[in-house]
Formats: sequence, C-alpha cells, structure tokens
Amino acid sequence: DTQISKEEISNLSSEELSNLVESIDVSVLTEESISAVFSEEVLNQLSDDQVAELIDSIVPDELTDAQATALSEALTNAPDNVKQEFESQINVFGGQFDTYVP
Repeated sequence: DTQISKEEISNLSSEELSNLVESIDVSVLTEESISAVFSEEVLNQLSDDQVAELIDSIVPDELTDAQATALSEALTNAPDNVKQEFESQINVFGGQFDTYVP
C-alpha cells in the first residue's frame, strides 16, 4: 500500500501536486493516505480540473471497505465543489459510501 502524508503533500509545488493528482491510484492508498490526499487542506489547493481528475481516479469496485470508509469520512468535510463532483461521478448511495454525509 502507498503511504502519503499531509506534510509531504503540503511541501509539493503546484506542478508536483498536479503530477500526483494525475498519477494517483486511490485503490493502492492506505486509509491514512486517503485521509491526507482528500483532506480539506489539500483539496483547497487543487483547481476544479484537478478535483475532477482526482474524483475520477476513484474506482469503487477496487476499494476495500476500509478505504471506502476513509474516503467517505474525508469527503464529508470536503469543500462544496468537491462534494458535488464526488456525488455526480460516484453512486454515493450504493452502500459502499454509507458513512458519507452529502
């Protein structure tokens, strides 16, 4: 599993952050890394296109229950534009993201 911390992310340049968003595979991240990548601080640094790309990288069938729960909890506190993107791309009522609060 891939481990990424908030400290590592906050030290990235905008170009490095963009590269991270483009290359990320949510299904290989640890729960802690999901919480870091989808934290409000990090999401606020991303453009709308980067947010769309990040949400698009979520493949529900490839997530463990623990990863889905970490994602739900992180995105519950996300900025509104991120929540709207998540809700439009992912079936949040399909059972896997039950702890997510729209």
